[in-house]
Amino acid sequence: MLATLANEGQPEEQGWPYLPTLPNDLSLYRPPIGVGALYGREGEQPLQDLDLIRKALDQKRPAIVLSTLTRRFFHPPNDGMVVHDDRDQAFPAPRHAVVAVGYGDHLGQSVILIRNSWGTKWGMAGHIWLAEDYLRRHMYGLALLKEACNVPDRAVAA
Repeated sequence: MLATLANEGQPEEQGWPYLPTLPNDLSLYRPPIGVGALYGREGEQPLQDLDLIRKALDQKRPAIVLSTLTRRFFHPPNDGMVVHDDRDQAFPAPRHAVVAVGYGDHLGQSVILIRNSWGTKWGMAGHIWLAEDYLRRHMYGLALLKEACNVPDRAVAA
């Protein structure tokens, strides 16, 4: 993931928007042409540590959280707070990447506000709070982005 972001880059969201539904025949799907400017970042993959996420956000550095998904993640409650529940079905695959955009405390537990790529109808306008207990059980990776880097001029992103 980090190599692709650094070498291929990513367009702004309006250049390659979220697809609300999958095409009927995925074999016919092609990425959009002319997505606009591509932006790349170098990154590092530290240990999965919530303190590192908070520190990155304090430094205004993006933090990408890699997580296995649960039924509750797919269908978050109205308050947007996803906590661990032993009865919640966890899926070993698919795995998913989201961007941490904030943090705080809720009922004495640390929480991370994440932005998903599934559109504004999911969660709270595309965001949810992930509780520390949820992240400790489901986060399997963390990527902290560094300064922007040069990306070759390409027609589409990877």
